[in-house]
Amino acid sequence: VYENEVFCLALQFLATVDQVNLPNLVGAELRCRRHQLIREAYRVSPTAPDYSASDWFMGWGKLRSGQTVQPPLAAYVAEQLK
Repeated sequence: VYENEVFCLALQFLATVDQVNLPNLVGAELRCRRHQLIREAYRVSPTAPDYSASDWFMGWGKLRSGQTVQPPLAAYVAEQLK
């Protein structure tokens, strides 16, 4: 939990001190998603947090097993290459 607080503080400093536009950064989005996952896992079970929904929180739950590229992205790239 302490590690999560440090990451949140880092995001705050990036936005306020360094003036980084966090909504434009995919890495910031992933960090925020992970923050939400950690908070939810501890809310449900503070003594034994459950991370079984992590793929869904991180946005990877819709990927089929072994697939590394999201289908809509693959379809869009294929269409652009025609």
